[in-house]
Amino acid sequence: MPVGFGINKTINIGKVPVRFGVEAMYSVHRPDNIPGTRWDFRFYAIPAAPLALFKWMQ
Repeated sequence: MPVGFGINKTINIGKVPVRFGVEAMYSVHRPDNIPGTRWDFRFYAIPAAPLALFKWMQ
């Protein structure tokens, strides 16, 4: 059973909004017969795709 926290912030780089974030998860309870880590860390940067990129789909 993971327990965690995370923070993120969206900023504009030029005209494109980009969301940056970090998360940490701790596995309080995990099966003994399945290998894995106790801690999980995530760092991400997610750019928003401008609508112009999807005009070809319409």
